[in-house]
Formats: sequence, C-alpha cells, structure tokens
Amino acid sequence: MSTNIDKAGRFVIPKEFREKLGLTPDSSIEVILDGTDIRIRKAENFASLKKIGRFYVLKTGGFEGESDPVKLIQQSRNERENKFNE
Repeated sequence: MSTNIDKAGRFVIPKEFREKLGLTPDSSIEVILDGTDIRIRKAENFASLKKIGRFYVLKTGGFEGESDPVKLIQQSRNERENKFNE
C-alpha cells in the first residue's frame, strides 16, 4: 500500500492498519531507519535491550510481529562504538 507525504512531512497510516494495531490519536509510535527502509511500529509493543548490571536483556512488550534480537544487539554495539569513538 502506498501513501503520499504532505508538505509538513506527514502521512496517513491506513485505517485498517491502525485498527489492527489498536492505534488511537494519542498512541506513541516508534520510527526506525533500517538501511534504506523506514519502519514504524507501536512504541509500547517492540523489543528492546535493557542493560541490567553487565548484561543486556531482550525485553518485549507483547509485540506479535517479527522482532530481530540480532539487529537489536548490533544496534547496541554500534551505539557503544559511537560513544567510544567520540
């Protein structure tokens, strides 16, 4: 499905998608740049890494779609490398 972006950079998420994900006007969404793709998902329903002591724990918020722990770990490594290189 395709949609257009307006002058303010906004676009409409199709109604069937909003209903399926339970998105309401006050919902938070996560926007992720993934290579040349933009991914959008409901903010409270995505996997994330949480540091507990020396360890990183994969936390999910009930996300029912694909979650890729390898990408999350690589993202965390890249963030640490960027901090180290600053």
